[in-house]
Amino acid sequence: MSGLRGQITELIVIPAIATLLPWSWTYRLLRQLSRLSWLYREETELAEAATIANGIFETGPVWRRHFRINKLIDGVDPWLIRFRSKRWMEKHLEVKGSWPTDGPFIALSIHWGAGMWGVRHIQHHSQPVSVIARPVSEWGLVWSTPKQIYTKFCLGEIERAGGTDITVTGPGLTKRMADQIEMGHGLLALLDVPRGKNEGGFPVDFLGQPTYFATGIVNIAVKNNWPIVPYAIGVDFKTGKRQLEIKSKITAADTHDAVTQLAAYFDQIVRLEPTLWLFWYIHSAFLSSDFSQQ
Repeated sequence: MSGLRGQITELIVIPAIATLLPWSWTYRLLRQLSRLSWLYREETELAEAATIANGIFETGPVWRRHFRINKLIDGVDPWLIRFRSKRWMEKHLEVKGSWPTDGPFIALSIHWGAGMWGVRHIQHHSQPVSVIARPVSEWGLVWSTPKQIYTKFCLGEIERAGGTDITVTGPGLTKRMADQIEMGHGLLALLDVPRGKNEGGFPVDFLGQPTYFATGIVNIAVKNNWPIVPYAIGVDFKTGKRQLEIKSKITAADTHDAVTQLAAYFDQIVRLEPTLWLFWYIHSAFLSSDFSQQ
């Protein structure tokens, strides 16, 4: 099964079933489904090829099953965030560290593991949080009907879980970020985003290679002395529990120093469990130093 029927299964049918079952039953189902090679076939094949090209990690049947489990969890989590209680979150999310409570901050992560729970956890334990994201028109997706339904639902849940609107990138971003900060809201951004066309940058070490991330949000935070708090949410493949790690605020002399520190932390995270990184399939986009081609 592939194409439209596959997308309906991955993005609508399986998440809908997950909302009806206890999590222990759901996770057993996801583990069994992860053995089906047609689920997320293209993403899995591209991710495995990029992992092999990187040369650090070994792949194989277990690697592919774990990658598909993570994709399946990533697909059901927006639905669970919508339909599960705070008590459910506290039971199924193991937490190490705590969010600052002395004012707004920038929570920063990568597309690794079950990161969407970070939005809801910050809102419940610290402050409303606005996710920073590129306008949907810039995502470059092929908008099939299942993807339209799923994406619209996810964006709505990001705003509902965070307690405030999404902050879109583009001209005026600094002011929009400042407006959220002035309202006492936090912001949440992801480092592993390819640079926009003609966007400059500098290389940092990530997975053993010079890597170029979009640094604009970090640059704005550093210039305005807004605290940056790295975090990551992994998955225990035995139980399906999410594992949130919240680091201390970073202290950086400048943007280069901040991005270098962040890349070093997320390098450790990906090496801990490479199958949880959802962006393997575009890994090559981070390796080019040609700013005009992004």
